[in-house]
Amino acid sequence: MKHVLENAPVVRDPSRNARRIAVIYMAAALLWLTFSDHLAARWVADTSVDPFTQWWRGCIFIVVSGALLYFGLHRIYRGQRKLYQHLEHSERAYRAMFEHNPNPMYIYDPTNLRFMAVNQAAITKYGFSRDDFMTMTLWEIRPPEARPAMQRALDAHKHFRDVVTANAVTHWTKDRRLLTMEVTGYSLQFEHRDARLVLARDVSEHVDIERQLRRDLRAQREALRIADIGCWTMVANGGDIQISARMQTLLDIPAGSTSLNAEQFFAQFIEADRELLQRACQAAWQGTPLQIEARLQRRDGELLYVLLRGEVAEFADDRQLIGTALDITSSARIERQLRDKEKQYREMAELLPEALLIHSDAHVLYANSAAANLFGVTRVADMLGVDIRDFIALPSQADALDRLRAFQQGEGDNDFQERLLRKKNGDVFTALVAAQTLSIDGRPCIQVQVRDISQQKKTQSELQTANARLQHLSEHMAQTTENERRQLSRELHDDLGQSLTFIKMTSAWLRKRQYDAEQAARIAQIHEAAGDALDKVRNLALAWRPAQLDALGLKPAMEEHLHKFFGGSGIGSAAEIEDLQPRPQPLLEMAVFRVFQEALTNILRHSDASFVRVVLTRRDGVLHLQIVDDGRGFDVAAAFARDNGLGLRTMRERAQQAHGELTLNSVAGFGTELTATFAEQEI
Repeated sequence: MKHVLENAPVVRDPSRNARRIAVIYMAAALLWLTFSDHLAARWVADTSVDPFTQWWRGCIFIVVSGALLYFGLHRIYRGQRKLYQHLEHSERAYRAMFEHNPNPMYIYDPTNLRFMAVNQAAITKYGFSRDDFMTMTLWEIRPPEARPAMQRALDAHKHFRDVVTANAVTHWTKDRRLLTMEVTGYSLQFEHRDARLVLARDVSEHVDIERQLRRDLRAQREALRIADIGCWTMVANGGDIQISARMQTLLDIPAGSTSLNAEQFFAQFIEADRELLQRACQAAWQGTPLQIEARLQRRDGELLYVLLRGEVAEFADDRQLIGTALDITSSARIERQLRDKEKQYREMAELLPEALLIHSDAHVLYANSAAANLFGVTRVADMLGVDIRDFIALPSQADALDRLRAFQQGEGDNDFQERLLRKKNGDVFTALVAAQTLSIDGRPCIQVQVRDISQQKKTQSELQTANARLQHLSEHMAQTTENERRQLSRELHDDLGQSLTFIKMTSAWLRKRQYDAEQAARIAQIHEAAGDALDKVRNLALAWRPAQLDALGLKPAMEEHLHKFFGGSGIGSAAEIEDLQPRPQPLLEMAVFRVFQEALTNILRHSDASFVRVVLTRRDGVLHLQIVDDGRGFDVAAAFARDNGLGLRTMRERAQQAHGELTLNSVAGFGTELTATFAEQEI
C-alpha cells in the first residue's frame, strides 16, 4: 500500500513549491527595496522625511507580497486537496479490497503483535469474531509447537520495509483445527502508526495433496521393491532407455548404468524373443498396451522369464513408453509343474475305478473312462457339454439341485450322499455321490465322485430280508417256547402238583395212625419229601410261566415275584409298578417279565446289594423298566466280554427280540442301574 501511495498522481512536490515561493518573495522584496526610492523620488523631494511616502511604500509592499503569497500558496493548496481526495478514494478502494478479499487478511501492530483489523474471510476461516480478534495477538492463532518458528521469523524480519512471504506456516482455528497457510506481509501506515498487513492463503489441501503424493510415491517405490519389479522408460525419438536399479539386476548389467540405447536394451533378450519384443514396442507406440513374456540370457547362463508391460504416456513436450519388468521365472516353473500335475491328475483320474466328473454351470467339462462306463456312454467325449441333470433320476433331482445351489453359494459339504442316477439308456441305479468345489482357470467348478452301490444295496436288501425272517423266526420260537413253558407250567401245577399234594395229604393222614417208631419216622420222611417236592414244583412252574402274569398282568406278577424272590435273603426292595391298562401284548409282557427276572437273579448272585428299587411306567406308547441296586457295581464292558456275561447278554437279546433297548450303567462301589425301553407298536 505504501508503494501505491508513492506512485499516486500528485501535482508537484510541496517542498519544491515552498522553496519557489520563498525565492520569489525574496526577489520581489529586494526589487522593491532597490527601486521603491527612485519611484517615490519622482513625486517627493525628500522621501526619507515624508511619513506619507513611507506609509504608502509599506502598504504597496504588503499588498504585493500578500498577492504573491496567495497565488503561490493557492496553487499548493489545490495540489494538496487533489492529493487528499485521491488518498481518500484509494483508501476506500483498498479498504473494500481488504474487506472483500476471499483470502484471510489482517493488520497487526509490530510492537505488540495485536490485531488492528481483520477482514470477513479471516473471521470465517479462523472462527473468531471481529471483537475477539481485536483483543488477541498473533500468538493466539499459532499452535504452541509453531510459536518458536514464528518468533524466529519475527526476529529476522523485525525491520523489513518490503514484501515478505512465508510458505507452509501452521495456524489453528478457534476449535483448534490446524491450517497450513501461505502468508505474505507488507509494511504500511495504519491509523498514523507503523503496521503490518498480512495476506494469508489456506494451502492445507494443496499441502495434503503434496504429502499424499509423496507418500504415494514412496509407497509405489516400496511396492515395486517388495514386488521385485523393474521399471524402464523409452522416449519416442529413439533416445536412451532409462532403467531402475532392479532393471539393472534383471538385465545383468553393472550397477549405476541407468541408461541404455535401444540396441543395447533389446540385445539383452534371446534372439527368439527379441523381434517379438521390438514389434510389441512398436505397437505400443500406436496405442496398443504392451504385455509380453520374454526370456533374458544372463552372463552366467541362467535363463530368466520376464513379463514386460507398458503404456505410452503423453507429456507437454514429449511422449514416453513407460514400462515394468517382472521376473516370472518361478511362476513359469510353477506353471510347468502345474501342467505336469494336471497331466498326472488326468492319468490318475483315468485309473480310478470310480466315476469322476467335473462340471461348471451344470455342464460336464471332464469325465473319466469309469464315468463313461457307469452311465453307459460309448465315448468320454460324448459326455462333455451334457447337462449334469440328465444323469440324475427324477426322485433325486430336487435334493441334487438343492445341494448344487448350496455348493454355488459356498455352503455345500463333501460327504457321500445316496442318490438315484440314470444311465444313458434310462436305467436307474443307486450310487453314493460326493462333491467338492474347485477352480479351473479362474472358473468355479464342481468335482463329482460317483460310487455305484447297486449291488451293495441289493445285498443289503437281501440281508434285511433275511434278518426280518430270522427276527420273525426268533419271535416265533420265543412264542413257541413260552407256549411250551405255559403248558409245562400247567402240567406241573395241575398233574404233578396234584399228585404230590395227594402224597403229602396221605402221609399226613398216616401219621395220625399208630405205628412203631421206625414206620412213623419213614412216614414223616415221606411227608417232608412230598412237601419239598411240591414247593419246588410250584417254584419251577412260577419260573417257567407265572400264572399271575397270564391272569392279572405285569404289576401283580412282578410284585409277587419280587416279594418271594428276596424273601429271607436280607435284601430290601421297593416297587413302583404302574398298572398298565390296557395291557400290553402278551409277547411284550413276557419280554419285560423275563428281563425283570434275569435282573433280579443277577442282583442276588453277584451284587451283594442291600436294597433294590424297581420302576415300570408307560409314556407315549413306550414301556420304561428301571431296576437300581446299591451293590458293589462292576465293569459293564468287561462283563459282556467275559463268558460269565451270559445273563447280561440274555437280557439284551430278550429286549431286542421285543424291539426294545437295554442299557446298563454301573460304577464300582456305587451300584448298578438297568434301563430297558420297549415300543408297544413295534411288537
